[in-house]
Amino acid sequence: MFLVILLYAILASTFTIAKIALSFAKPFFIIGFRMTVAGILMLSFLYFFRREKFVLKKEDRWLNGEKGKKDKLRKERGYV
Repeated sequence: MFLVILLYAILASTFTIAKIALSFAKPFFIIGFRMTVAGILMLSFLYFFRREKFVLKKEDRWLNGEKGKKDKLRKERGYV
């Protein structure tokens, strides 16, 4: 029961925290900051608790690869 009350308290406090944060920063900065923190938390969870799923396959690294390889992957996945 304590965890349910804590959950409600945290969710209710987000509106107050957001209102205070808007007086110090612009909305787009706050959204970007929230998304960055969420991404870091999710990647940290994967790194520490699900290390076997924290991999980047070689075929998914097309940004650093050759242009021909990138085009081949795009065609295989149906993006083109």
